[in-house]
Amino acid sequence: FYLYWGPVPGLILSIFKPVLPNEIGDEYLVFVILSSIFILEVLIILKLRGAFFPDIPTWIISVSILLAGLTTPYAWMFNNPRVYDVAIGSGQLFFLAGFYIVIDIITRRVFLPKKQSSQKAISLHEVFKLCLTGIFWSFVFGSRLTQAMLIAFISIMTVIWFFKRNEY
Repeated sequence: FYLYWGPVPGLILSIFKPVLPNEIGDEYLVFVILSSIFILEVLIILKLRGAFFPDIPTWIISVSILLAGLTTPYAWMFNNPRVYDVAIGSGQLFFLAGFYIVIDIITRRVFLPKKQSSQKAISLHEVFKLCLTGIFWSFVFGSRLTQAMLIAFISIMTVIWFFKRNEY
């Protein structure tokens, strides 16, 4: 492990290592991480479509999902999986996981039914989701130190959104 790549992927792997019978190579980690990233990208596309663009035809969403899977450096990372691909991929995976949770909270808050629109307090369930987002985003920092600026920016923007809407 090299500090620049971050210890989080190795620490997560060390949790599962005693349970698994064989040694896990980088190629397996890269496959699981990149497959999870693609699933999160699909979920984000579907969530944004449902919340903001419900009239977009299904074929456009299908093309968007196809492009999301092909435009990222998946092919290169699948072709030559190394330890830094695990760190890069896990950083992106944890960021997208937290980002999906924030999108879920915001879209539910923006599109509350009329009878619930007067309720501005954050529910315990949302507090749990935000704590989970914080854990995911701290894992991003632990996977790739170079993503600290990204996490700082998106965290500040999330906090500003909640304070601006007086939902703290």
